[in-house]
Amino acid sequence: MTVTYDALLDWPDAASIDSEAEGLIEKGESFYDAVAEAKGAWDGLSGNYEAPEQQQLLSALDPALRNAESATGATALVASAMGGFASALQELEPRRQQLIADAEAFNLKGCPVDEAEHAQQMAEGEQLRQSINTLVEEYRQKIKGLHHASGRNQQRGRLLGPQCARLG
Repeated sequence: MTVTYDALLDWPDAASIDSEAEGLIEKGESFYDAVAEAKGAWDGLSGNYEAPEQQQLLSALDPALRNAESATGATALVASAMGGFASALQELEPRRQQLIADAEAFNLKGCPVDEAEHAQQMAEGEQLRQSINTLVEEYRQKIKGLHHASGRNQQRGRLLGPQCARLG
C-alpha cells in the first residue's frame, strides 16, 4: 500500500503572501497620495485661470480622488484578508510537514508477510490517508474563506477612505 500525499505539495509560502499583502497596502496608499497630489496641483490653477467653466474644470479630479480613496480602502481590506490567509497557512504548515514525512516513511515500509501485521499496516495507511485528507480540506476551507473575505472587502472598499489603509 502506498499513501499519496501530492495534495500536500506545492502549497504557497505564507511569508511571501504576507509580504505581498504589505506591498499591496503600500501601493494603495501611494496611489491615493499621487491622485491627491495631482488634485492639489490642479486646484492650484484657480489663481491663474478664470472662465465660465472654471468650476467644472477645477472639480474635474474630484471623482478621481473619491475613486482613489475607494481603491485604497479596498486594497487594505484585500491585504487584510491575504494576511489572515497567510496566518492560517502558517498554522497548518507544521502538520503539513509532519504528514509529508509520515507518508514518505510509510511508503518506504515493505509489505509484511504476516496477515495481522499486514492488516495493521493497512489500518495505519488508511489513518494517515484520512489525516492528509482532513488537512487538505482545512486548506481548501481557508482558500474559500479568502475568496469570501476578498469579495466582501471589495464591496465594502467602495465606502472607505484612505484612513482605512493602515492596518497596524
